[in-house]
Parts: sequence; C-alpha cells; structure tokens
Amino acid sequence: MEDLESLERLRDLHQDLTAFSELKLPILDRLLHELEDSVQDLRNLLAKPHKDNTSRQAVNSGKLNFEVGEVEINEDFKQAALEVADALDLDEIRAAKLIISVTESPDTHFQPSIGASIAAFHERRSLIAQCLRLLLHTSYGDSQPQDTQHLLREVVKEVLSIRNGSNQNGSSYARHCLTAMNDIERWQNLLVEQGQKASILGQDQAHASSQLLELQRDSLSEQHEALGACLFYLVKADFTISEDLRRIVEDLRKKGRFDAAITHYIPALNAAFAQYGSLEGSGTLREARSLDHFITQIHKSSDTTKQMPLESVFVLLWLAHYSSWYREPGNLSPLQGVDLDNESQTRLDLVSKVLEEGALEHLLSICAVLTVDEWHNPARQEMVSLLLSNSSALSLDGLESSSEYFRQLTMESMESFAENWITNMPDAIRRLKSREDEERLQYIVTHRNLDPGSQPDISENKLHLESFLVLMSFAFEHRPEAAEDFWADSDSNLYGFLRWSSKRQTVPRVSAFCDMLCAISEGESAAEAAHNFLLEEEYQTASRFRKWPSMNYGQMFAELEFYSVKINERPQSRRPLPPVSDLGAAEMNELESPVMLSCYLRLIAHMCGQSFSARDFLLSYKNFDMITVLFQLSTGPVPSYLRASIFATFRALFTQQSPPSSYDMWSRLDQWASGEAGTSQGVVPGQNVKSRQQNLVQYLESIATSMDQAISYVGLLKSLISLRPAENTESSYTLTFPENLGSAYRLPGIEPYIDFVVGMVFVKRSSDSTEEPPNWLVRFRCLDFMASCLEIFDSRVVDTASQKQGALPANPGSKEEQYLLLHPFARVMQWLFNVDVIKLLFTCTKAPLDQVQRSSSDSVLIATLKRSIDILNFMLSHEADYLDVVRPLVRVGSKGAMTISESGFSSFDECIFNFSSFLGDFREYSGTQHDELVLRSLALLQKLTTSGKLAHGTDMANGPRQIRHPIHILDPRVSDDATSINLIMRMRFNVAELEQGPDSPAYVIKDGICAFLNGCLEVLSDVPNIAHPLLGFTIVGNSLAVPPGGLIDNGTSLLHSLLHLVQSYPDGEGSNFKSWFLHLKRVSFEILKNLWSARLSTVLTMGEMRKAKLLRGLMLNQQLLSPDSFWDGVPQGADYFFFGSSADALAEFLAFRRLLSEYALTELRTVSDVGLSAAKNDVVALILGLSNDGSEPENDGTTLFDLFDVAEVDTGPNLQMPCPAFLSPIDLQSYTFPSAVPDIVFYDLDKLRDSLQWNLTRSAQDQSRNSAEKDRMGLEAEEIFQFADVSNRVNLVRVNKIHALHSWVELAILTLECCSRDRTSQMQVALQLLQLVLPKFEPLLLDSTVETIDLARLADSLMKVLETSLDMQNHDRTAGPVHDKVRQLFRICLSGVHAPNASLRLRSLMYTTCSRYLVHIMGDEPKMMKYRQQSLEAVTRAGTRVLNTICNDADTAEDSGRLPALVFLRLLASLGHKQKSLAVLQSLIQVNFIDALIEPINTVAVDLQESAASDFESHSALQRYHQLVASVLRLLTATFVTLGMENKRAEHQIRQFLQEFRPNMVGMFKRYAGIGGKSGENLNEELNSIVRSYTALVQIAKFTEVCQSSSIASSSNASSKKRLQVSNLRTAPKTNQQQYFNKIWTQLDSALEAIFHGKEPPYSLEELYKGSENLCRQGSAGLLYDKVRQRCKENAISSKERLLARGQQVEDVDLVQTFAETWSTWDQQMASLIKLPDTV
Repeated sequence: MEDLESLERLRDLHQDLTAFSELKLPILDRLLHELEDSVQDLRNLLAKPHKDNTSRQAVNSGKLNFEVGEVEINEDFKQAALEVADALDLDEIRAAKLIISVTESPDTHFQPSIGASIAAFHERRSLIAQCLRLLLHTSYGDSQPQDTQHLLREVVKEVLSIRNGSNQNGSSYARHCLTAMNDIERWQNLLVEQGQKASILGQDQAHASSQLLELQRDSLSEQHEALGACLFYLVKADFTISEDLRRIVEDLRKKGRFDAAITHYIPALNAAFAQYGSLEGSGTLREARSLDHFITQIHKSSDTTKQMPLESVFVLLWLAHYSSWYREPGNLSPLQGVDLDNESQTRLDLVSKVLEEGALEHLLSICAVLTVDEWHNPARQEMVSLLLSNSSALSLDGLESSSEYFRQLTMESMESFAENWITNMPDAIRRLKSREDEERLQYIVTHRNLDPGSQPDISENKLHLESFLVLMSFAFEHRPEAAEDFWADSDSNLYGFLRWSSKRQTVPRVSAFCDMLCAISEGESAAEAAHNFLLEEEYQTASRFRKWPSMNYGQMFAELEFYSVKINERPQSRRPLPPVSDLGAAEMNELESPVMLSCYLRLIAHMCGQSFSARDFLLSYKNFDMITVLFQLSTGPVPSYLRASIFATFRALFTQQSPPSSYDMWSRLDQWASGEAGTSQGVVPGQNVKSRQQNLVQYLESIATSMDQAISYVGLLKSLISLRPAENTESSYTLTFPENLGSAYRLPGIEPYIDFVVGMVFVKRSSDSTEEPPNWLVRFRCLDFMASCLEIFDSRVVDTASQKQGALPANPGSKEEQYLLLHPFARVMQWLFNVDVIKLLFTCTKAPLDQVQRSSSDSVLIATLKRSIDILNFMLSHEADYLDVVRPLVRVGSKGAMTISESGFSSFDECIFNFSSFLGDFREYSGTQHDELVLRSLALLQKLTTSGKLAHGTDMANGPRQIRHPIHILDPRVSDDATSINLIMRMRFNVAELEQGPDSPAYVIKDGICAFLNGCLEVLSDVPNIAHPLLGFTIVGNSLAVPPGGLIDNGTSLLHSLLHLVQSYPDGEGSNFKSWFLHLKRVSFEILKNLWSARLSTVLTMGEMRKAKLLRGLMLNQQLLSPDSFWDGVPQGADYFFFGSSADALAEFLAFRRLLSEYALTELRTVSDVGLSAAKNDVVALILGLSNDGSEPENDGTTLFDLFDVAEVDTGPNLQMPCPAFLSPIDLQSYTFPSAVPDIVFYDLDKLRDSLQWNLTRSAQDQSRNSAEKDRMGLEAEEIFQFADVSNRVNLVRVNKIHALHSWVELAILTLECCSRDRTSQMQVALQLLQLVLPKFEPLLLDSTVETIDLARLADSLMKVLETSLDMQNHDRTAGPVHDKVRQLFRICLSGVHAPNASLRLRSLMYTTCSRYLVHIMGDEPKMMKYRQQSLEAVTRAGTRVLNTICNDADTAEDSGRLPALVFLRLLASLGHKQKSLAVLQSLIQVNFIDALIEPINTVAVDLQESAASDFESHSALQRYHQLVASVLRLLTATFVTLGMENKRAEHQIRQFLQEFRPNMVGMFKRYAGIGGKSGENLNEELNSIVRSYTALVQIAKFTEVCQSSSIASSSNASSKKRLQVSNLRTAPKTNQQQYFNKIWTQLDSALEAIFHGKEPPYSLEELYKGSENLCRQGSAGLLYDKVRQRCKENAISSKERLLARGQQVEDVDLVQTFAETWSTWDQQMASLIKLPDTV
C-alpha cells in the first residue's frame, strides 16, 4: 500500500472519471495521464499489509526508519500508531507513516490523529474502488464513443495485467475482488462485535467509539457496493470464467442469511447467469448444463423446512436465462438427444416451487427498499404492501442508503431477468396467470357467499404475476432510455407481454399493470406511446367495461364513474369526510378495488405530468367529466390513500395550465368544500351562508385527520397558487385565483385554505404526528406552500401603495389595496408572526448534522430545510413591507375574518433572539455537501449578521435591555473549524472544474461563498462578524487575532484559499478572457480588499498577503491587453461586443485591475508609513520591474508602465435612444439610478421590463390597432429594452475603466514619491511615465472627464519631479530631451485651459502644472532664455482666449481655482518682464483685468477691522490671507514696473491704491515690526514679501512725499495729533484667568466623570472645545494636561482594583473574559475622549 501521497491524485482521478462518465469532461488526455499514474493503485485494489510482530517491535523501540532517515517517536505517537494498526489490521510501520502523512494534511488539521488516519485510510480504499468502477463503466458502457472506449479498455487491460494475454486471465483479478468483498464482510462483523463491546463502556467513550465505528461501517459498505459493481462489469466484459460463477454461488451459500451485503452480488450473479448459462452468452452448452445441475442440486439438497430465500432467488434468475437453450422446438433446438418435454416440465415445476418459496417477492422487496419512496406515493405503497403481506421479511437494513449507480445496476439486472423470463419461459407465465385466475374466481365466489358483515380470508391468494408486473415497474422506473426501447419495437416479446397482460385482468392485476405502465411511460416519446396505447379501443363504450379486451382510457373512466356513483347511492347528510373507511360489499365489489382506483388515478396523474397530449385529452374529453367524477368519488366513504390519489390527480391535471382553467378549478374546489355540490348556480336552495361556512371548516378538518390526504391536498393548493398569472392583465396586480372566490358566503380570497395549511396541518397535524417520514413530508408540503405564497408576491405593489398611503383609506377599491388584501402574502405573514408557527418553523430548520450529511440532495429532509430557510430569508428581506404597509391595511380591510393571535414581538428580528439556539445549525449546514442548502444557509447568516435592527435593537418586553447581536448568539469566539474546513475544501481550485463552465456546482458554490463573505465584510467592515472566524481569525473582545497553531498560522485557512484563488485562477484561455473566470477572481479580491481596508483586520490581512507574496505573484502573472485579445470569444472591435457577456468580461477585467492597483498602493503606503525602507525599496522595485538595487530588470513580469494598458480600452459607442413610432412614449430617465461616477447612470431593467410589458398589454387591448402595428410595437419594446441593457454594459465598462485608471494614477504618484531619495531614478521613472501619458493626455483634454483630471494630477506630479531634477542636472547632456518633454507638457496644459468642457478642477491643475514649469525657467542660465522665449511664444499663440479664461477664474472662481489662476498670471507677467515683452500685459489690459483685480481689495481693511480677534489668531486662515495679499501685490508691482517708471498714469493709480488701502499697509508694517503681537515663523516669509511689495509701490509712486505735503497742509486744521489704535490685536485678557480656568476645569471634570460611567457628557463638545482652546492660548495647557492625565490615571487604577478583586472569585477563563470586557470598555472611553478637544 502506498502512503497517502496518492490520496490527492486519486481524488482528482475520481472527479475526472465522474465528470467523464457524465459527458462533462471534454479533455481525455489528462484523464489518461491520471489513469496511467494510478494503474498500480488500481491493480493492487484494496490489498494491505497486515499487522506484523516485527513492525510492532520497531514501533515500540521508539525509532523508525523513513525515507528521510531515522526518526524518534514519543509515547503518544507510539500509542496512536498501535491503535491505528489494531483498528485497521494494518502493518504498524505503515500505520505510523499514515499518521504522519495525515498530520501534515490541511484537511484533517483539527481532527484527532487516530480518527483522521482511519478516515483517510478508508477514503483511499473507497476512491480506489470507485475509480475502478467508473473506469469499467466508461470502458464497457454505452455512453462513450468507440475510439474513446478503445483507449480506456487498454488501460483496463493494463490494470488487469492482460495486455499480452487472454481476457479470461482477468479471472484472477475477479477472484481478487471476491476476496476483498469477503474480507470486508468479515471486517463488518468484527465492527459489529466491537460496537457491542463498546456499549458496555461509559457513555462518553461509547459515543466516541460509536462515531468511529459508524464511519468505518459506512465506508466499508460503500467499498463493498463498489466492488460488487466492479465484479458485474468484469463478468459482463467476459473477464471471468464459469468457475468464478461456481465460487460466487458457493460463497453466497455460506453467508447464512439474506442481508444487504448479499444484494451487492445480485447484479454480478445475474450477469454471470446470462454469460455462462444463456444461449446468447459466451459459455458452451456443456458448461450451461453442468452449471444447471450444480445450481439445481444446491436447491434440492437444501433443508426444505428451512429453505433459504437466496437459493430460491438463485434458481429463478438461473432458469430465466438457462431456458433460452429450450426456446427453439424439435430439430432446431441445440439440445439433441434429450427429453425436451420432460426437462421443460421439470423446469416449470421448479419455477412453481421457487415462486411458492417467495423468490419473486424477495426480488420485489429488494427493489422496494432500493427505491426509497420518501415522497409518499400512496398507490404504490398500498400495492407493494398488498403483494408482500404474506412473504417472509428479509434483513435488508442499510440497503435503503445504497448509491444511485447500484440502484441502476440492480434495476438493469431486473430488466434483464424480466425480459429473459418473458422470452424464454412464456409457458410458466401463462400457467401462473391461469392458476391465479382460478384462485381469483374462487375468491369472488367465496366473497359473495359470506355474510355482509364478515370479511374473507385472502391470505392464501398468491399474486405472483402481479408481483412480477410491479417488479418490472421498479426495473423501468426513472430509466427513460429503457422505456423508449420498450416501445421502440412493437414486435418484441416485451411489447407482446404488455398486450397480453392488459387483457382479462383481475382487480389486483389491473393495479399492478397501471404501476408498470407508469414506469415505462417516462419521457416525452414513451409517454406519447403509452397515451396512444390507452387510446386504442377507447370508443367501444357501448359494451360493458368488463368485456373490454384490454385496458384503456375507456375502462378507467367507466370504473371511476361506476364507483363514484355506487359509493354515494345511499342518501346521507352532509358530514365530515371519513379519514379511513372500511369498505364493505355495498361500497366496493372487491377489497382491492380502492387500490385499483388509486392505481388508475396514479396512471392518469402520471400521464398528465409526462404528456401534454394526454393532459389536454383528459381535460377536454366531452364524454367524461373528470373533475366532477373525482369530486364525487372523494366525498364518499373511501380510504384516505384513495382520496390522496384524487387530490394528486387534480394537481397533475392543472400542471402548467392557464389562469382561466386554474380559476375554474379554484371555484369548483371551493364549491365542493362548502357543500355546493359542484354546481355553478350559486347557493343550493335551503342552504344559508352560515351552513356553508361550517361545511367548509368541517371539510378541511376532515382532510387534516389523515396524513396522506392532507399531504396531497396541500400539494394541490400549492400547485394552484403557483400557476402563472394571466398575460392579458397588468402583472403587478394579478392574482392566481379569482378575486371573488367564496364571496357568496364569506370574505373573498383563499384565507380559509391558508388557515387550513398553516393552522390545521402545519401546526397541529405535523406536531401531533409520531411517524417520522410522513412528519417531514407534511412539513415540507406546508412550508413549500407558504414559501410559494410569499415568492409570488410582487413587492413593487408595496412601493406603489406606500406612495399612495395617504389616499388608500379614502379609496378602498384601488387595485393596490385589493391586491394587498387578497394576496396570500398578507395572511401567511400574519401566521408567521404567530408564536406556534414561529416555533415550529425554527424546529423545521433543525436536524442532526450526520443525518443531513447522509441524506441525498433531493431527499425530503433537505427539501424541508431549504424551504424553511427560504421563508426565514424572505421574512428578513420583506419584513418592512408587511409591517409598514400591508399589516395596517389588513387590519382595516379584513374585519370579520378569523383572528390570528400574533406574538408580542414588534418585528421578526426580535424573534431571532428567542430561538437563538437554532441559529448555530445554519452555520453547520453551510459546511455540508448539499450546494443549495449551503448557499441558502450562507444567505441567511449574512442577513442575520448584517441586520441593523439586530445590531442596535432593544427588547422592551421585560423592561429596557440591550439585545445581543447575532455574532454573539452564534458564538464566533470559538472558531467553527468543521464549517471552515468544509468551506476551504469548496474553495479549492481544480483545473477540471474550468471545463464544466460557470454552471458547474463547484463554480456556483465558490461564487456563493464569496458573495456571503463580501456581504458580511462590506456592511460590517470594522465590527467582528461571522465572516472573520470562518476566514480563520479569532475574535477577542472587539478585535481580531491569529491563534497560534490555527488555520491561518499554518497557511491552510479560508483566507489562504482566497489568496490562492486570486493568484492562481486563470483569466481565460490564452488571449481569450472569460467573464466567469474574471468574475470569481474579482469577487475573491474584493474580499481581501474589504479586509485590508478595515481598521479591524488590516494589519493581520496585510501580513498574510505579504507572506503569501501575493503582489509578486500578481505582477508576474498579470495578463496584458493586446489588439488580439478576445472577450468570451469576441474581439472588442466587433459590432456586437456590448450585446453579450463579452462586455461583462471586459468590465470584470477592469475591476480586477483596479483592485490590483489599490493593493499595490496600500502595500507601498503601509511599508512607507511604518518606515520599512528595505521593504519599501523591494515593493518599488517590484512595481517598476527592477532588481533590488534598481539596476536591471529582475523579471519579465508586469510593471507599472504595463498596467497603463487600461487607458487603451475602448469604452463603447455613444448610443442613440430609440424613438418609438407606435409604442407609447416612455421616460427612460425615471428608470435610472446613479453610479459611483457623476453623469453616468444605470437603468433598472426589471422596472423597465414591467413597464414595457404593461404598455404592450394596454396596446393589445386597443381595438383600433391592427396586428401589424401591434407586432411593430413589440419590436420597438425590444429595441428600447436592448438599448437600456447595452447602455448598462457600456456604462459599467466606463465606470470600471475610470476607477482602474484612478487607482493606477494614485499608484504612480506614490511610487514617484517613494523614489525621492534617488533623484536620478526618480527622474527616469517620471520621464518614462510622462512619455507614456502624453499621447493619451492631449486627446482626453477635449472631454474633461474624470480620467482627464486623474491624468492631470499625475502630470502635475511629474512636472514637480522633473522640475526639481532639472534644477539639479541643468548642465547634464540628458537635460535637453527632458526639457523637450516638459515643454510639450506645458504646451498641452496651456491649450487645455480653454478646452470647451474643461472644468474648474481641471483648469486649476493646468494652472499649477504650467506655473511649475514657468518657475523652473525663470532662472538666469543662458539656456533658460530660449525656453522662456518658446513659452512666451506659446502663450502668445494661445491668444486672448487663454488669458481671458485665466482672468475670469482669478476674478470670479472659487478659492480652489482662484489662487492657482492668480499665481499663473503673476508668473506670466514675470515671464513678459523677463523677456521684455508687453504681450502679456497688453492682453491683461485688453481684458480689463487690472481694474477687476483691484476692486475686491477695497473692503479688505474694513473687513479685517471688523473681524473678531479669534479670527486673526487662526494660524492657517491668517497664513492663507497673507499669501493672497502677497500674490496680489506681487502681480501689481510687476504690472506697474512693466508700464515704466515714468508713466504718470500708472503713478497716479498706484498713489490712489496706496491711499485707499493705507490702513492695510500700516497694519502689515506693524505686524512685521512685532507691534501688537509676534507673527509665526511660517508667516515671516509672506510678511516679508508683502512689505517689500508695499515698499516698492511706495517708492514708485513717491507716496511718502505726497503724504508729507498733504500732512503739512492739513496740520493747521488739526486740533491734536491722532493715534492709530488696532483693537483686534489685543493680548491682555479682560477676565480673571484663574477664575476662568476653574470654570472650564469643572466642566471638563464633569464630562470625564460621565464618560467613565458610560453616560453622555452634560456639556456640548463644542463648548468644551472652545473653553479648552482658550485656556491653552492663555498659557495653561500644561496644567490642564496634568489634571486630565491624573483623572484618567485614577479611573484606570480603579478599574484595575475591581479586576483584581474579580480575579479571586472566578475561574481563569472568566477572568480573561472579564479582562477583555474591561479593556473594551476602556477603549470605548478613550474613543469618547478623542471626541473632546484635541488640545486635551
């Protein structure tokens, strides 16, 4: 035996073989390669080295020799190895290796090593057996092409070691299989003995042992079953010899009893009988006769008093095949020289004997157990019970859990047996029929001679032929291909048997025949053939039905009508229906008649479900009113299973029916239930309203008394309520039943039927039932009905009603109100707020996990769980619709209806906490193997986790108290390892699943898990929720941690599965990007993004992503765009690109690129913020594609420059909205909703579709329009919808491109900043980025989109870097090309200023970029003169349009655009001055900018004087003001200097300006001199510039001379010398500082006290902030800090003392919990303190 290194390979092989057998694996090469690697495993089969004393001694020695060398083991490992060896009868050294390999496996990380080792050992054995079975099945089955089968058969020969020999050499391998099966049976017996011994031990140990024993028993049973199938294929492929058959028979004789394990041999045994005993087999006549003597002698030698059922089955199966040698008569027979008549008689007698011994009944028992009828078919169950009533019971425990493939093999064997018995022994079947007919006749005579009150004894009646017919029904059931073959040849023996058995039928035989006919009519073609068969002789209605030659529709109709009249012959008053009626001779002719009628109805229902022609015929047949007859039959004293069959027939009749038919059925159903006797004329005379109401209640109560009829009736109601609405009315207001239903005697609607389902059946009947299977089934039927009532509700009607809520009471007849009142949604929601219903609903969600795991996906249990979770999901989603709109309306509009006692909960969220014990089950279900159950459970967990009401609600029932969040109810502090590991297994990436498409179960479950995780993390980003423990984190208080030795610590968590998925999942196939590939990668990356973006998990997540080298892997493997790229097989240039999933693929690609850039940006920012220089350099080198020293490219991976390929994406055409010519105009804007990007909207396609459909419906009712116009209107509606659909795809691509480009720009800017230490490298990167961006930047300036602004931001950063670098390398020879690129950027930005659609934000960036360039070229170097001249020429060429735009922004724009414009104007003026050019100045004068610039300054001084003192003390505001004044003064100075010193007009304007703004000038001079307060260091530079500018202006205008002369002239009029007083520069406070400090500290102390006690501060935060700021400005900051610090310290000491006192009273675990809660409280208090003044 190999170690478990082959386990993963066998898993992959099994997965591929399964997919290949289901025709879902198109690639054969990989499968052949996997088979080649596993040939030795398959050849060895289940062989294992047994326990060995030498190996045991080696283990006990403590030292083992492995491939890596000698290893020492401890005592615990020794004990574990010995226990595993004893449990598996395995060599001790191999057991030790097994434990080591299992311990290293991530799948079994949290399982005990012994149990995990045993489980892995059995899993490997099961995989080998299943892989061999699948290989043989695909090689010798009928589903694969011949060339494929030839390749696989070569592999089979290699496994059997017969490549160079005869096929019969495989006999040794077949015997190897037999030996393995016998070993498994002995092992199973040993486990039974161990289980009996374990039951004597303690409860805990017995529980642990029972779990391990249960696991081994289940696995061994699976292995035994698979080996039985392998043996079947080996026999069928002729790899065995006749001696192998003898050995099988001899081995089976020794078993001692007929149990489930024996049934695993039956397919192989039947195949061996056909191979070596049949004329068509490979055996010879001599071998066949020898085997016949051998088998019959076994039967004869057996003790007749203790005849084994198995031997009887052997003989019956053998004779069916062996009799083919006697098929030809006389000289044509291959048997010559023998007495054919004598031997034939002997065989007939032997058949009769084994039939009397119950051979057929035993085979029927096997088929019945294999075909588990969870869905409770009453007709089939009654028929099988009748046939097996007198047979001995077989011990077939465990056979009901057999796999589907074994059931198929067994049924194929039964089909082979039936066909051979019919073909080879027709005389035996004829004799059987004749004898049973005689017995039946005698039974009828006896029955007629009995007293009316007595019952005949029918226990002696043998119904072998009926058993054979039912056996055939099992053989053909759920096998449509076999059914088609049955009808294909009308000359075949099977078809002849069908004709023959349909004639002269007794009552039981009719029932069995109907059952067989149901089985062979599955599938459309087979159903049509059966329908035509039943139509034959249908019109011979003149004769009595008992004289008809064969069974047909006419016979069934006549029988049903006959008994419907007969059972109602005696007059009787209206009374409740009897649940089960003992029918005497007066009601039914024969005791089996109810079974026969039930089988008739089952056949009719089956035909309705399979054939549209049959359903249409049965509903439209004029000579027989099916509905009325069945209603009459149901109201009589009939058994409950017959009434259940009637309701099931009604359900089938109205499958996929139109609303008129369903409305009629609702009406007739209500009429019969209320006692109106099926008439349509209204109330029967003499019958008042009250009696009809009582009749309805009694009728429904009588149905609820029997489980089977209640189940069927609820199914009928569900079918009727789920029918599609009428197409000729508005869909939003259409009900699936008549609006006036029952209005003649009660409130209209179906409320009584809802009350019946929920109140009578669901709450009372299912709770009282003690039978487990019917209990689950009745619950499912009720839940399915309730869920259907909720799902057909159109919540958009609620939106309409809520908008008209004020008008609804005044307009009680509105469509909205009628819909809400009558729709079953309202009544079902009322019941769902009932305490009993809620309790039972949660009970239905609870089932043992092991039972859930063992159940099949289509079982009743799983279906019940899914529907109960559906209801919970629906309630959480639509609770507000009911509580806010529907319930108030119902309370007003439903007066007189039965009152339902609702719970005291105000919302369904509150109910959650009263049934919180059930919530843990949903997390367990999310780890099961049932995909749909997993997805539903995850969706419910997401709703519970993200519910705002659950998070912040309060329960007022017992006084105010805080409700716990579901995260605490689900107890996430203990990581659910089992669920997490199961999700990890589901998220594993396998290449094979890519071949199955986006609908494959593996892909769907991955997408669902990602949606769940994203849903939880997006809503609760910084709050611990259920997603965190599933990902592998541990929740401690309000924070996360990585547990040592946990899944994350070992690299095997769900988080690491996502990392692997993001890194390794392909984008597509070659250059063909696939949308569903990209979607899964994107949603997985979104989960990681939500984790790294949240403060709660960013550190832990970034650390794990860094360990996994995610960024390196993504950059190395990132696929780039190219002109040859395809998207779902469509090139982007195709005209139909945006009409399908190809646009979705492009959108997903862009979204993934955005996430990649954001992650790289986050990683780079993280390592930069924490100061990790080496890590930062590594990330920068990786992004730029450089080695760690920045010298040469490190790899061929993707770089930052390559990622700019997203800018080349074509975002689609500008679509033109269609203008309909015939359809009513539609305002599409009313169906839009905004996107994350301004000016881009999306259309609500659902609402638009409904509106278009409504318009078409109204137009269809318009009689003035002809058919051509109506057809044209339909086409116009399709065009409008297609326009909206394509627009959504185009806009989604645009939005994702904008986001991707924005993230890339952010990454580029940060990368530039991180290269600042190496100026040379920084300049090279900047230059490369500039060369990359410029070709796209200039065309985008015309659109002024968000993309343009992002590129403008990058251009500004590049200009800043290149400007600085050029200043340092001005004399370098490489500076010339750099200057050219920078000058080109300046020219582009300058031209972009006056772009038609340029926004202020974009122009501001242009101004800044141009200003940087002008500042750079203002130097005195000779080269700069050339650049300045070129720049001046560029400005001149731009013309006055550019300057006019700049001046307008400088004059009227917001501050964010005004200052850059002013700076740019100043630099332009300086440029003109430098170049001694008047062009700029003349342009400024031409646009009248000088006067406009000076005008706003007129009120500056007055505004400053009126400002409060605090405004001047604001450092940032004062600095900004100084910068603005300095810029204006510099601009004015440059302007006047340019005009010339002798310009009198300019001199006069300057003096006028200085005179007007003299107060401002004086104030600036005083502040500069330090009078009235000191200015900050950062203000000195701006003040210096202002003072220099004012001084220059004073000097130019000779302002001092003018002021002096003016002062002398006015001195005579001045009475005294005035003094300038600046009131707003006061520094001395008017109030007492100590008194003010005490007042503020008292307020702060009260606020701190309130925070420490969990209360709100008594003062507003703004007031506290203002007072603290004033104290700090008065110089009391230090004292205030000390007092606050001391106050916090005292609180911390108090908390510590309480914690220490608590620690002496509780356990360690509780102490840790208390400490976590204390720390959480302290953290919240500190967070509240942060809201106090930051100065504190």
